[in-house]
Amino acid sequence: MQFDGFLNKVAREPSTVRLDGAWMQGRAGFGGLVAALVYESMRKQLSQPAPVRCLQISFVGPVDDSELELTSEILREGKNVSQVLGRGLQNGQTKVIVQGSFGAGRE
Repeated sequence: MQFDGFLNKVAREPSTVRLDGAWMQGRAGFGGLVAALVYESMRKQLSQPAPVRCLQISFVGPVDDSELELTSEILREGKNVSQVLGRGLQNGQTKVIVQGSFGAGRE
């Protein structure tokens, strides 16, 4: 599957995705793809679209080719700024944590 295919899958079914062999680097999936999948899951949680202003990504463990569960939670949604926490889990273990700040533009 191509990169945009993964993102479209998360847009349709935001809870799980499985990386195929082409997206593996040794025993772990490419970090950029994994981060993008969690980010897409987080972005879908916002009630109003807003650009990401800050993104912190922590790779806790290698993401293998088993099913990756994507979860996201809005920590705070204000008038101009929203804080969102996203996780990627495999077999009940956290593999990646992403914290994002989404904010409206200013004049």
